[in-house]
Amino acid sequence: MAQALSEEEFHRMQAQLLELRTQNYQLSDDLRKNSAELGVLRQKTGVLERDLGKAQKVNYNMSGHVTQQEVDALLGETAMLQGKLHSQEEDFRLQNSTLIAELSKLCTQIEQLEQDNQRLKEVGGASLLRVQAENSALQNKMAGVCSSFHIHACLYPYACVHMDVRVYPLPSLVRTKIDEINQKKEDDLKSLNLRIQKLQTDLGAANQTMAEMREQLLGKEKEHEVALHTLRDQIQTVKTQEVNLLREQQGALSAELQQRRAEQESLLAQRDDLTSQIQEASFASRRLLEQLSEESQEKERLQRELEDSRKTAEKRKVMLDDVATQLNQEKSGHKEVLSDLKLQQEKEVLAVRARYEKELRGLHEEKNRCEEELKQQLRDEKARSKDLELCQQTVEELQAEVRTKEESRDCLERRLGDAEVRGGRTLGGTGWKRE
Repeated sequence: MAQALSEEEFHRMQAQLLELRTQNYQLSDDLRKNSAELGVLRQKTGVLERDLGKAQKVNYNMSGHVTQQEVDALLGETAMLQGKLHSQEEDFRLQNSTLIAELSKLCTQIEQLEQDNQRLKEVGGASLLRVQAENSALQNKMAGVCSSFHIHACLYPYACVHMDVRVYPLPSLVRTKIDEINQKKEDDLKSLNLRIQKLQTDLGAANQTMAEMREQLLGKEKEHEVALHTLRDQIQTVKTQEVNLLREQQGALSAELQQRRAEQESLLAQRDDLTSQIQEASFASRRLLEQLSEESQEKERLQRELEDSRKTAEKRKVMLDDVATQLNQEKSGHKEVLSDLKLQQEKEVLAVRARYEKELRGLHEEKNRCEEELKQQLRDEKARSKDLELCQQTVEELQAEVRTKEESRDCLERRLGDAEVRGGRTLGGTGWKRE
């Protein structure tokens, strides 16, 4: 019985596998059909995009004559249609990807079911052989231990229970597993059918939206043609108005041209007057330039004289500086001579003190002689001091001469300032005359 049930279960599982394979093939065919329809829809979207590009070109060509509000409205509608197309294409891609994922998942489940079926078949065959072997062993035991009724009564129920436990649990597990697989398969098939129906409805809606969009595009093209005709009429009327306006502007411009010519003649007369005034002013400016050149020459001559006086004063100052340095050198020389004399006198005094006790008389005579020599030297020093006083008088005379030269220089500078003032006054008088 267990073997018959297992074979029936196996046949049923094989039939279910065949059904699953046929459904897989059907789903793959549906997938190919959906992919083909998706390609057709993509081609349609490409055609619609090309039509949209043409409409945009027409809109761009008409943008010079269409109002800004109409252009914005058309651009908004085209952008909305493009958004719808892109969203539908994204939906188709998403649905296709989900369908492919579901099919791959279903294929993996089918392969797993086949593996489970094969494993159950192997496990079921081994369990049946084991049950048959145990049954034969139990029958041999029952025949061998018939000596005692109690032992037979005890062993027979135990063997039956053991046999029932070994034989019956296996088909129940297989049956529950197969029921679960069938339930899962039915659920997957239902979900796939629902997805396919949803895809078909989405495709129908997409086709309907495509048709609506095509009708909208045709309506927009007709509206564009009507707007183009109206714009042409408007352009013609505007051209006639512009021609009339240009004629009026031409008359006004001709009158303005005559007025400008009269103004030009008056300006030419004013220009002649101004040229004569400019010539007179240029003649006066030339005379002023000549006077300025003369004054500048006089100024240069005075500056040269002043420079010469400055140079002579500097030379004299240098000479006085040299004389002063010489006098200072002579004074320093006299001081050195005096210091040398003092040193010599001190030395002689020391020598006299050394020889005081031995040569007192000679020292008195030497002292008198030294006093006479010193007096002579003092007289010589007084003569030299007189010479120095004479040199100082010459220095004072030279300084007085330098002061006189400086006074003459100041006088020349005052004369130069007076000359500059006279030149400025002459320039101011000529400018006043020019004004």
